[in-house]
Order: sequence, then structure tokens, then C-alpha cells
Amino acid sequence: MIYLLIVTTLLHLGWCPVVASAQPYRQEAARGKVSSPTGGAIRKDTKVYTKEHTERLLREGLALSKEGEYREALDLFTKAVRSNPTLYDAWYNNGLVQSELGEYEDAIVSFSMAHKLDPLEIKALSNKGLALLQLHKWDEAVGCFDGVLSLDEENVLAWYIKGIVSSAQDNDKEAIKSFNKVLELDPSSVDAWSGKGMALMGLGKNAEALECFNAVVEIYGDNEDTRRTARRYAEKWLKEGLKLNERGEYEEALDFFTKAIRIYPTLYEAWYNKGLAQSGLGEYEKAVTAFSMAHEINPQDTKSLGNEGVALLKLHKWEDAINCFDEVLLLDEKNVLAWYNKGVAYSAQGVYREVVQSFDKVLELDPHNVNALNGKGIALMRLNKNEEAVECFNKVIEIDMSLSQGWNNKAMALIKMGKTEEASACIEEFLEYYPEDVWTLNAKGEVMLAQAKYERALEYFDKALEIRNDVAQIWIDRGNALVGLGREGEATASFEMALGIYPEIADELTVMGVRIGFLGGVGVAADTEEGERRRRELLARYDQAIEENPKLTGPWLGKGILLKEMDRMDEALVCFDKVLEIYPTDSAALANKGEALTDLSRYNEALTCFDEILKINPKDVDALTDKAVVLHKMGKSGDAIEHLNRALDINPMGAKPILGKTTVLIDQGKYKDALVFIAKASEPPAEESSGFFPKRRKQVIKQDKKEDELINDTSIPSIGGIKMLNAKARALNGLYRYKIALDMVDQAMKQDSKSRYNAEAWLNKGDSIFGLHRYVQSLRAYDRALGIDPRYVEAWIKKGDVLRALGRFTEAVGAYDRAISIDSGSAKAWYAKGNLLDVM
Repeated sequence: MIYLLIVTTLLHLGWCPVVASAQPYRQEAARGKVSSPTGGAIRKDTKVYTKEHTERLLREGLALSKEGEYREALDLFTKAVRSNPTLYDAWYNNGLVQSELGEYEDAIVSFSMAHKLDPLEIKALSNKGLALLQLHKWDEAVGCFDGVLSLDEENVLAWYIKGIVSSAQDNDKEAIKSFNKVLELDPSSVDAWSGKGMALMGLGKNAEALECFNAVVEIYGDNEDTRRTARRYAEKWLKEGLKLNERGEYEEALDFFTKAIRIYPTLYEAWYNKGLAQSGLGEYEKAVTAFSMAHEINPQDTKSLGNEGVALLKLHKWEDAINCFDEVLLLDEKNVLAWYNKGVAYSAQGVYREVVQSFDKVLELDPHNVNALNGKGIALMRLNKNEEAVECFNKVIEIDMSLSQGWNNKAMALIKMGKTEEASACIEEFLEYYPEDVWTLNAKGEVMLAQAKYERALEYFDKALEIRNDVAQIWIDRGNALVGLGREGEATASFEMALGIYPEIADELTVMGVRIGFLGGVGVAADTEEGERRRRELLARYDQAIEENPKLTGPWLGKGILLKEMDRMDEALVCFDKVLEIYPTDSAALANKGEALTDLSRYNEALTCFDEILKINPKDVDALTDKAVVLHKMGKSGDAIEHLNRALDINPMGAKPILGKTTVLIDQGKYKDALVFIAKASEPPAEESSGFFPKRRKQVIKQDKKEDELINDTSIPSIGGIKMLNAKARALNGLYRYKIALDMVDQAMKQDSKSRYNAEAWLNKGDSIFGLHRYVQSLRAYDRALGIDPRYVEAWIKKGDVLRALGRFTEAVGAYDRAISIDSGSAKAWYAKGNLLDVM
């Protein structure tokens, strides 16, 4: 870029770096050696040349250089230097030809020698500065031109080059000073006006910059022929740039647009297309500047404003982007793109009511706009208006059945309504026609995730990745499936793949409040230094997003969830309340607030949260289940079962209500009922196939199946992952089937998980071993559970029990005390301690 600016400048200023004509000798040749400026020695040719011969070498070299035969010319100038190393013209012309050949380091040596031979001559010093610029040695170049100014303080070229260098170093204020000096000396310098305008743009002073560019046009206006010629050349460069832009060769196109602007700086099309090229290169800050100048030149044009808004979207400057789109709509209230992009900006901020309004306006103007329909449907889902969302996605399918987004989004809305079977059928219908559609395979995997069928989900994600492995979202979903299976090491690897493909996804998900396991410390125990570091990093991300825009609900929600997982419930509640201040009906915030209140034993307040969700959506399976959990904790197990049955009527394969009902049955001591229920829940409801997976035969548990078959079953439940495994282990231990429970848990242990749920698996393993009277081994299992989760109250109580069985009463009391220090309201820990103290 600098090179192009310099060449243009030299032509305008009448300074053309052509080879100088031969001059009479200024000095006679010295004998022996002459030191070069770099400290080396150039040996004089021992052959004796006449003055006439040396002049002939210079003349012939000049002639060859004019014909563009620079290498041959260099040979002749080199001979002239050897014949007389103190000859200024030989060194100077040597440097010029070396510059033409791109041999700038050598040229600098030659110009340095020439300047040393004639310190009062500025040409060699100026050209040395130009060569240094080509090597991006800015400070040394400025030093050369400062030297020129010490000899000639009114040297226009030197002041101009200083301005260019200051601009290249983003020192726009200094650049303006230099360009002003040029304009004092030459008020009609087109390049100085252009350079000053560019520097003013760098300072955000677009109006003043436009005055400079208008000055260029006025200079041209004094001479109509010059003005027309300048515009013609500018349009020529513009045309070349447009061809390159169309081919996606943005870097090369940018050079041509810049040339056009320098020749004719008020050419709207050059600024506009420069912005497009910069956007193509991902240089959105620069694109915003270019589009802004285009709009200054033509205030009635909406294209530049609209594209400036899009570039601002890329920079996550949502409010600035919305202001641009509003300006477009003031000029053209029916501009579909402006309404659509305004909806996108609102969506990025989580302002979903405004999203729906913006997309509704798009659909008034263009009823078949599938992007707006999809966007509106997604926003309605976030507002828990899932039935309306399904209507939007149905319209997308009606308009174009080949668009996977319509089918996939419809499936997600159906899942939110608890209609997982309909969601699965929706995906299967599309896969019949497009069995290798990556996004639909991923959506099918997400349906499986919603049903906690983690192995099955993993199959779909892996199939999608076989077809296309460069989609970050699929790697994230795969990681979530692996987390559900307790395979956190592999999950972390998947999250790392996602970040490697698209690093920005971390920022985007942070703004949305979604927690990436890699950032949040999946697979790392919370009490470890690494786990703590990762959680601090994620909290910092949320805090930064909140500071940038406190009205975004996503970061508040994400921060609250993370604080809840870190047992910082009071702080988490503050975050959830912030979300609810902005959106009182945000179901995610209500649900998480309810869970936090449940953990704090504030049951009535928790029930209020879940009831609020059920007012919005009476069929919300998660809310029904969470309410059941609270009712069970309040001793209202009958009411809890009623709510769980309602949830299961809505979604018979819902992992959460299945687990909830199993837990209630176990806590009631109905272990056989729990095992029967787990077995029935694990049945596939119907045959499944999807083109590449074989059908799975439905297995029916007969009513008269013997209970012994169930209580001797060591198979891992096919639904609910590690949570259901732990529930089944508890039920088997409750029936004294310790060996069966131990064999089943050992199968799961092969996955070597470090999650919280495997802490529970170690607890269940310890219970099984304890029941087999292998106390030392059971103590090791409880210690393993506590190694994963040091605040696991139940594990401390069980450890106390086994220490008591071993006769280590003092240590047992210490274990019970540790449980009480974590949860002072644990009646079980107080009772165990009191009972032991009575014995002691």
C-alpha cells in the first residue's frame, strides 16, 4: 500500500526516480580502496580506465535502464563503480537500478555511498528513504527525510513522505501536521489533500475529511480536462477492482479501489466497494469507515448505510448497527434488508419481542421470506410461544420442503413442548429424502439428547461428522452427549475441536449464556487448581459480556448457572433476578432460580417459580418434574408422583421425569417398583430407523415377567445415562442385591469418568461393597467419591458409617462433623453422630 502511495505522489509532485544523466566528474578517482558506508571495502579495479570510458559505461547503463533492461544496466554501473569508487553518479545510478530490481538492501548501500560522497545532495538521501520504506523500516526512512529537511526545509516530497509514514504507523495527528506543511508549500497538492483526508478519517472526523476530498475535486475543477482525466483513471481502477471483487480476490481489489480514491477521492463507488472488499477480508472496523465515507458523499444512498450496519453486527456493536438500520428505514421504510438485519441485531441481544416485531415487518413486505420465518420462530421459542413457533416452521416447510432449517427448528420446538416422539418423526420424515443432510442428522442427535439417549445421540453426531467435520456446533453437541455418558475426557476433546474450528463461538455462546464445557471445566474436579482456574475464566467472560451490555439476558443467565454449580446460591439468585427484571417470563431464569431456592431449602419460593413457568406453558415437562422434586422434599410424595405422572403423560421418554419418579419410589423404599419402572422406561416405544442405522426391535416386558429377572439384571439402563445407573444401583442395594449392583457399577466405571455423577457412582459402589462386609474396600470407594467432590455430604456420612464399623470411632465422628460443616441442616449426619456418641 505504501509503495502505491509513494509512486502516485512522486508523479504528482514532478519527482520521478529515473536514472540521472551522466555528469562531469566531481572528484578524481582516488587510489587504492574506498570504504563503503556499511564498513566494507570496495577494491578499485586494477585495470586503468580513461575518463571517456567511464562516461561511456554510464551512458550505456542509462540507455539500458530506460529500456527496462535493469540487470544489464546494473552490470555497467557496477563496472563504473569499480573503475572509480568515488564517482557519485555511478553509485547513485547503481542504487536506482537496484531499487527497480527490488534489491532494496543493496540500493540502500549504494545511496548511502552516494550521499557520503556528496552530503549536500538530497536525491541520494531521498531515494535511500524510499528504499527503506519498501522494507517497512519506518523510523530509518523518517530519519532520511529529516536529513533532507535539514538541507531543504521546504522540500515537499520529504514532508509528504513523513505524512505517509505517520499514517502507516497510525499516528494520524502527526500525519496531519506533515500534510499541512505540504499544503503550505503547495496548496494544490492533490496527494496532500487526500492524505490529510485519510488521516482525518482515522480520527473519526469524516466531515472534515470530506472537505479535504472536495478540495481535490475543486483543484481538478480549475481544469476541466484534468478533472475528467482524473475521474476516467479512477473509474478505470474501479472497474478493475470490481472484477477482482467478484472473484473474491479482495486483497488485490482493495489496491485498485485505493488507487481510485487517491486519484478521485469523492468517487462514491470506490469507497462503497472498498468497504465490501474490507468486509470480505474480515476487516470490519475499516469497512465501517469506508461505508461511512461513502454515506457522507451520498447521504441519500441506503446501500452504504445498510452495509455499515452489517459490519457493525460483525463487530458485535448491536446498538450502533440498529442505529444504521433505523437511518436506512428513515430513507426507505419498506427496506426489507434493514428490517431483517434489525431483527438479527435484536436477536443477538436477546431482545426477542423486538425480534418478532422486526421479522413481522419483513413478512408484511415479503411473506415468503424463509429466513424471517425461521428467525421469528426461534424468537417465539425463546418466549415460550412454541405452538406459534411451530406454525412459523410449518410455513417454511410449505414454501420449501428441501430446507432443513424448517424441519429441524420445528423438531426443537416440539421438544420444548414435550412432544419428543413427534419431533423424532419430523426429523425422520426429512431424512427419508435427504439421509445425509448434516444439519438434520445433528438435529436428530439433539432429539436423542433431549431424551437422554446419549449413546444414540452420539451415533448421529458421529455420522454427521463423517460427512462434514468442520462444523463447530456438531462438535459441541457431541461433547454434550459425551458429558451425559460421563466420558468427560473425550467431551473436552470435542469442545476443543469446536474452538479450534471457530474460536469466536466461545464469545457467541457466552453472550447467549451457553456454557461450553471446555471453558467451564468439564472433566476437571471443582476443587482442583485447574478446575478453579477454568471457572474463574468463564466467570470473567460473563462479567465482560455484562459490562459491555447489561441488558443482555444470556450472560446473566450463564453466570447464574455457573455460580449455582459452584454452590454460590445467593450470588446465583442475584443473576437470575437480573434476567427476570428484563424478562419476567424467562422460563430458563425461573427454572434455575427455582432449583437454587430448592438447594437452599426455600421450598415455597421454589414452587412459586415453577408455577410461574406452568402458567406460561402448562405442559412444560421440566417444570412439572422440578415441582415434583420440591413436593417430595416437603414430604408430599403423593403430590410429587401425580406431577411426575403428568409429565410422563406428556413425554413418556423424558429422562428427567423418569429419573424423578424412580427417585421417589426408591426414597419410599419401593425398590422393586423402581426396578420395574426403570426397565419399562428403557423400552424403545417403537421401531426406529433412519436410512443408515438398522431398525431396533421393540422389546416388551411382559406383565408376568418374574421379579427375580429384574433384580438380577446387571444391564446399564438405556436412558438417563449415569444418573439412571446410579438410581438403579440404589434400588438394587436397597434389595440387598449388592453383588448385582457392584457388577453393574463396575461396567460403568470402565468409562473412567470424573464427573459429579460418577462421584455418586463411587458412593453406590461403596454401599455395595459395604453390604458385602468388605469395609476397607468400601472406605476406599467413599474416599474416591470425596476425591471427585469433597463437599459430598452423603459420602462423608457413609465414610463415617464404615469407620464406625471398623471401630475407628474418633475418625467416624470427624467424618460426621465434616458432613455437618458442609450442611448444618443434615438430620442424617446429626443423627449418625449422636448415635455414635451414645455408643462411645
